[in-house]
Amino acid sequence: MYQALKPFMFRLDPETSHNFAMGMMSSNAWPLRKAFPALPDSEMRSAQSKHMTWRHAVGLAAGFDKDARALDFLAHLGFGAIEVGTVTLKPQIGNERPRIWRIKEDNSLRNAMGFPSGGAQEVLRRVKTYKGPATLGVNIGKNKDTPLEQAADEYVALYKMFAPHADYIVINVSSPNTADLRKLQERAWLEQLLKPFTEISERKPIYLKISPDESENTVNDMVEVAKEFDLSGLIATNTTSQHQYDVGGISGELLTDLARKSWEPLLKHADDSFDIVGVGGFSKPEHFEEFFDLGGKFAQVYTAFVYQGPDILKLDS
Repeated sequence: MYQALKPFMFRLDPETSHNFAMGMMSSNAWPLRKAFPALPDSEMRSAQSKHMTWRHAVGLAAGFDKDARALDFLAHLGFGAIEVGTVTLKPQIGNERPRIWRIKEDNSLRNAMGFPSGGAQEVLRRVKTYKGPATLGVNIGKNKDTPLEQAADEYVALYKMFAPHADYIVINVSSPNTADLRKLQERAWLEQLLKPFTEISERKPIYLKISPDESENTVNDMVEVAKEFDLSGLIATNTTSQHQYDVGGISGELLTDLARKSWEPLLKHADDSFDIVGVGGFSKPEHFEEFFDLGGKFAQVYTAFVYQGPDILKLDS
């Protein structure tokens, strides 16, 4: 069914196509569920650590369902986890359109969205009602006009809103489309950002989403700081700004090699108390198997879901 619909969807502007699809999925209507049946339990590969349990090792990355509009339908498809967001405290429009482009020949996307968000209150209202089988993550980020010096207050406020209703929280400091956001990956800024979280008792699992474009020293610093502040792990990686195109970050198969170079050494730091969630360029069963063989447990997709539909969940296909 997805391959039959794809030519029509790809004739539309990417963001228009996405919004149309989100409208359909948010209805969670019975005919839609019948047209897109759930992945059988027998084809799911469960994944578990000290911090999380996913019924299937493939989850949906942040950026697809930014405002938690289609949680029930996406859970129906068979994702092990759904990560909504990035959610900002106040509503914001994001960057001007066009702000997402297909690179069809490479099964990739370029986006310069800039955290468009309905705002925390709108997203929270939907998150509160979710009771589905997929693990729920909430990816949070600062508003565009919030100074870096005030970012910690905003992230903590978002955490406190969503933690009671989510299974895990992701601190996004790695989007290339919000000015200066990636400075928060630098050790001094990161320590300042995470320090207030040490005062929160009985925390939900917290993950840090990182960029694939950082130096080895910066990545090592992020690992050390994440462990120092007792985070549950890292999500590697966000989109890359190292490309030949115009503004924005690249995802999809053009990111595959760079993402692998990011998460592969990080898996050496992984154990049952520190997760490395792999994301970026997973588009074939062998990509997942390589990640699992190296010790990874949790993988996420976005762009491959756009190009392949629910078939990306079939690890044995």
